[in-house]
Amino acid sequence: MKSRCLAERIARMASVRRWSFLAMVAGVLLVGCSAWASPLRDQIQKELESNPSLQAQQVKMQVVDEKKGCVTLELTEGPKKLRDLFRKGYEISGDGFSEINFKEDTVKALRSIKRTLRIIKGFKGVKEIAMTGAINPVLDQAEDLYDDAAHQLSLNDSQARADALPVLTRSAEMGFARAQAELAKIYAKGMDMDKDERKAFFWFQKAAEQGDAEAQLNLANLYAQGSVTDKDYKQAIDWYQKAAEQERNLDVRTRSQIALASLLATCPEESLRDGNAALEYAKKGCAAAPNGIAIESLAAAYGRCERFEEAVEQEQKWIQQVQAAKFISPVEKEKLIGLANQRLELYQKRQAFTAPE
Repeated sequence: MKSRCLAERIARMASVRRWSFLAMVAGVLLVGCSAWASPLRDQIQKELESNPSLQAQQVKMQVVDEKKGCVTLELTEGPKKLRDLFRKGYEISGDGFSEINFKEDTVKALRSIKRTLRIIKGFKGVKEIAMTGAINPVLDQAEDLYDDAAHQLSLNDSQARADALPVLTRSAEMGFARAQAELAKIYAKGMDMDKDERKAFFWFQKAAEQGDAEAQLNLANLYAQGSVTDKDYKQAIDWYQKAAEQERNLDVRTRSQIALASLLATCPEESLRDGNAALEYAKKGCAAAPNGIAIESLAAAYGRCERFEEAVEQEQKWIQQVQAAKFISPVEKEKLIGLANQRLELYQKRQAFTAPE
């Protein structure tokens, strides 16, 4: 009997201790979760995830610590050079970050980080910001392979260029966006290998999905042309829009705006046409490149908006430019002027131009 009572007491004590232990663990977790979910930390992380400047440069950052306004950010994806310097403790405004030591893409990434830090420093409660960099063995190796391949491809040596292709392919297979985009261009143009539009499409898509602006533009072109897959104007518009909003490359952004304006104005699928949006993008393209094909896109946009006098004016301006161009062959010039005159005649009849299927 006594042994039975003793056993019951021991069981009750064990139960009490177990629940006390669980309560303590729950308390620790609650405190930890509370710290993790602090409003300031959440605000900063949201900014890092939605910041268009970081997205344009394919840069990713995260909050690793925030205590009483002292914030530590980690560069998780971005140029290896920057991640190495942050990890070594260099201040972003110090000698370690002299832009003259960096390649163009690294400079653009650094500037996007600086802009983002200025935004975060303006948040109420932020006192100071420290930076560190993540080690990413796969990404780092892929970037090193790309740098080696890019150097070999830049040489005026057929053997060096041939040797670079397997290295570039390996980098692309490891997920490095610039390698994917470069490999796609080589397949698309048939440089140093047989032309293969299907492989070009595959690698353009891989790079485009990672935010590479030029790959997005080229992928949109392939969807619009239907040379690899069936024509898909909706996909083309979507990818043109992504490239047209990019900050990373002014030339690519401008070409995307012009192509998007033309497709929105002249698309064979009526449901996808949008004259007002076409006009907006055409004006942006003309602001960056006031001469050239942007004028024709502007004419098409005016025509779709039923502003035919302005459409006629722009189409005539385009014809004059083609006639005066010295870099266009006589055969190509005759073809362009013939097509332009057809569109001009439509605008004079107060009709918009729609591209043939």
